[in-house]
Amino acid sequence: VLNLERFVGECTHGARFEERDNEVGYEVIWFHYDVNIVRRAVHLFRDPFDNIVSRFHHEVHMNERKSPHLHWKVNFGNNAKGFREWCRYGIF
Repeated sequence: VLNLERFVGECTHGARFEERDNEVGYEVIWFHYDVNIVRRAVHLFRDPFDNIVSRFHHEVHMNERKSPHLHWKVNFGNNAKGFREWCRYGIF
């Protein structure tokens, strides 16, 4: 359980990706949103399996872009077979 200060810090924490000047790839810029711009919030509940599938799709796309933040030693297809292999490989 987080205290209020830590909760607000986590909720306002974000990242954006910017192309690097004169380099290949993207740079991750971490920042905090201004807490005063928040007017209301929606809390979403998701099936944990959906989160795993979303992570798989995200990593497939990051690997296809040759992201410096992710490099697979084994390539997995963006399909059901690739997902099962990714799960067996123990990536997450």
